[in-house]
Amino acid sequence: MIFKGLKLKSAQKFIKSQLAKKADNKGLQSQQIDRVGCIVDADRFPAVEKLDLLYEALNLKSNALSVISYFEDKKQSQEFSGLSFCDNDFGWKGSVIGEDLKQFLLQPYDLLINYYDDNGKIGLQLASVHTKKSFATGFYGINESLNDIIIHSDIESYKDFILELKKYLEILNKI
Repeated sequence: MIFKGLKLKSAQKFIKSQLAKKADNKGLQSQQIDRVGCIVDADRFPAVEKLDLLYEALNLKSNALSVISYFEDKKQSQEFSGLSFCDNDFGWKGSVIGEDLKQFLLQPYDLLINYYDDNGKIGLQLASVHTKKSFATGFYGINESLNDIIIHSDIESYKDFILELKKYLEILNKI
């Protein structure tokens, strides 16, 4: 139990240091969105396949969307058919040890969608910090330093989220 607390503190410290580095390199790029990564809290939003609406909304090619699902329970993570991860896929100081997560993190993304609304799940924030991205968006109420666009919506209202995201990306000339 003590080790779990120490591991959590080291992860939080890693996130804080990475976000400080990000703030130094901040600046909106006018790059078009071709590749999208999506980190989903599958415990709160189990209908991950509904995010396929992003293909049409963002005019994406067939293989331009990568989704990885987070589960608190390691057993659920292992039984899931797509890419998935849990807190056990991180080592000390936020290092990545899970294979699915490593596979997701290999790709650079033009847009990262942080599709979670629980600030207490440190694994989701670690995955977001580790992801190579040009631009990020997510929900209001989570660590706002992780995202360039913050959308005030309910996690179950995925259609509203997608419409709002599309609207902002059109304003920024990203799609």
